[in-house]
Amino acid sequence: MCGRRYQNKSSLKRHKRMECGIEPRYQCPWCAPKVYYKCSCCKKTYRHLTNMRRHERYECGRKPQYHCDFCDEGYAERTDLNDHYYDRHWNVMADFKT
Repeated sequence: MCGRRYQNKSSLKRHKRMECGIEPRYQCPWCAPKVYYKCSCCKKTYRHLTNMRRHERYECGRKPQYHCDFCDEGYAERTDLNDHYYDRHWNVMADFKT
């Protein structure tokens, strides 16, 4: 599986049936095709060259400084960890606020 997450089961089923692992049939004539930039060390891909360069300079090959309290994920930037909390553990975070 591709690792995408959905908030409800029907969206996940639709994704599996219609999108996951299937190459798009048509390319928009006005938009450029998607280009991905690949890290030379770990092969992680990025849509923007600046993000890939930042990754190579500050993240790749370094141990993450910030770790999630709920799973094994780790991040070089505190803001990325905060984004992870709200994306992946929003239900747990809601319990802390109440």
